[in-house]
Amino acid sequence: LRNPTVGGRAVLPLQKGGRVAVVGPHANATAILVQLDSGMICPDDTMACVESPAAAIRRHNGGGSVVVKQGHGLFDSATDDNTTVADALAAAAAADVVVLGAGIAQCAGHGHGVRPEDCWHGYFGAEGTDRTHIDLPPSQRDFIAQVLALNKPTAIFVLNGGSVALAPELAAPNAAVVEAFYPGAAGAEALARHLYGDANLWGRMPYTMYPAAWVDSHSMLDHDVAATNRTYRYGAPAIVPFGFGLSYSSWRLRRAAPPAASAELATDGSSADLNVTLTLTNDGPLAGDAVVMAYLAPRATVALQPRPVRSLFDFARARD
Repeated sequence: LRNPTVGGRAVLPLQKGGRVAVVGPHANATAILVQLDSGMICPDDTMACVESPAAAIRRHNGGGSVVVKQGHGLFDSATDDNTTVADALAAAAAADVVVLGAGIAQCAGHGHGVRPEDCWHGYFGAEGTDRTHIDLPPSQRDFIAQVLALNKPTAIFVLNGGSVALAPELAAPNAAVVEAFYPGAAGAEALARHLYGDANLWGRMPYTMYPAAWVDSHSMLDHDVAATNRTYRYGAPAIVPFGFGLSYSSWRLRRAAPPAASAELATDGSSADLNVTLTLTNDGPLAGDAVVMAYLAPRATVALQPRPVRSLFDFARARD
């Protein structure tokens, strides 16, 4: 979602062989990487075979040093590795670059990371337990702010199912931000490969990221997106819009030739085919994937009211 330049180079991809501090609530995440209803996926009917982001980063760092200090839990300062905020800040201050694992988790089941007493605060969800906030817990956000205040190049990866408002992190001048969702049993390996530039297969946001205060003015029980101007289709204000996503490559998209004719909607609701040929070129240093999205933007003369600003009708993943 963001990759600023710090000290003359982009935060990502990370340089191999350096001193890395991996901190934050999800530094040692394992079972949390896996969607709750996937079941026990390891041969011994546990989650023990799932690698953590910290372990995968250590494998990919090319002989450099990796120090892991969780420093803070999902909701408060309690950690699984018995480290403190001071431990994490000291490790970050001594590192060349910081990788910070933030986010939320599901409330129940097989080490998914949330104590039962914390489920009632509204930041975590599960079946029968709705989230009432789309923000990070305040204590976790304070921890992130302390890490960023060190002014070290910092790569933040976020694990979450539902949307999490990341306005402060996306505004930080020294923070790259990667939305990882719950990436599955091989998610740590995929994350580490992308952090180090060994892969360049990024995607695009599948929903709109709203400001944290959005839930205070919009009822979650009202699903009329047109009447409330919700989603990218009706121009809702967003921290990150639907369809946004960065890449390590610079992609150039051009129309190879204009369409032969415009498509007209027939009275029976059918329409003529409209073929458009596009050329996608990777002008960047790395091979990779790009997701090309095709939108319909209705003309002002369209009678449908309220009229969407635009609507996605197709997309395709290409590689160059």
